[in-house]
Amino acid sequence: MQIDPIIPPHITRVNKGSQGDCYETPWALIKLLETVFGKFTLDVCASAGNAKAKRFFTEEEDGLKQTWSGRVWCNPPFSMKEEFLRKVMRERNRCEVIAVLLPNNARETEWWRYNVWYLADEIITLTPRIQFTINGKRPVRINAAGKEVVSGVAYGSCIAIYRPRFSRVTYGPPREYILDTEKETIS
Repeated sequence: MQIDPIIPPHITRVNKGSQGDCYETPWALIKLLETVFGKFTLDVCASAGNAKAKRFFTEEEDGLKQTWSGRVWCNPPFSMKEEFLRKVMRERNRCEVIAVLLPNNARETEWWRYNVWYLADEIITLTPRIQFTINGKRPVRINAAGKEVVSGVAYGSCIAIYRPRFSRVTYGPPREYILDTEKETIS
């Protein structure tokens, strides 16, 4: 896989727009999730400018090559979601919880069924669609009429939750929730 040196691969890649495919998770979503899971202690796909935890791995440190622990936030590069989901399976028993944002809730795909449906403990479908940012701002694009318009995401997202598991227990399907991020409030 070739890496564009201008677009760090450790930030979620959601589409190929005028800004590349390098987008960040909005802080409002992180704060909402932390009300349930506690403060994230490790962000495994980050940069100094967008880390969602005090401890984080940059592109150079490569979260795929590191040992994970604590309450982990993982917003993998879209192009590397399967590699990060495989890493989740190797690390889940070292962590309290791993929350993985999947910006393409693609239930019809083999990778989703295998890595999420069969192996996650919870699936949180997010509504409305997450509006990713670049440097804290919504990206813009030029429409057919030549005007700047705010870009949006063309598909739904979910958060897959992974917790430690016993090695000889057969687990059933994950619990599923729909989280309305506009109506849910932080108390």
